[in-house]
Parts: sequence; C-alpha cells; structure tokens
Amino acid sequence: MGLGLSTVYGILNQTGGAIVPVSEAGKGTTFRIYLPCHVREEGEVLPAASVERSYPRDLTGKGTILIVEDEAPVRLFAARAL
Repeated sequence: MGLGLSTVYGILNQTGGAIVPVSEAGKGTTFRIYLPCHVREEGEVLPAASVERSYPRDLTGKGTILIVEDEAPVRLFAARAL
C-alpha cells in the first residue's frame, strides 16, 4: 500500500518541491524528494527549544506524524492505528 509515483510527483509539484530519480545499473533506483524550505517572516516567533534529557524520552503522543493518503477510510484507519 502506498502512493503512486504520479501522485507523489503531483503533490511535490503543487508545493514547490521536486522528485529526482537516481538510477544505477544493477543497483536499482533511488527517488530523492526535495521539499521547499520554510522562510520565517519578520516578527515570526519560534517555539522555545526543548531541553535535551539524559533519560529516555516521553513517547506518549506529543509528536506529529504526517499521514498522506487519498482514500479517507485508509487514512482514518492509519490515524487510529498510530
């Protein structure tokens, strides 16, 4: 299950990114994905930097995961599973 190459190309193209195939005979193909860089606007405030801890990180759901799926039932299942 996954996105088709044309879908990935379309998403990247719409957002100003690019996808570049790099092929080597006998080794296969790698697709390099380039996303546009966010440029801060004047006066934009960055969130305070988190303090690195020497003990294990808290993994109770405070992070962010991007789910890219065009079929709503699959996307909802993936969101619930995560």
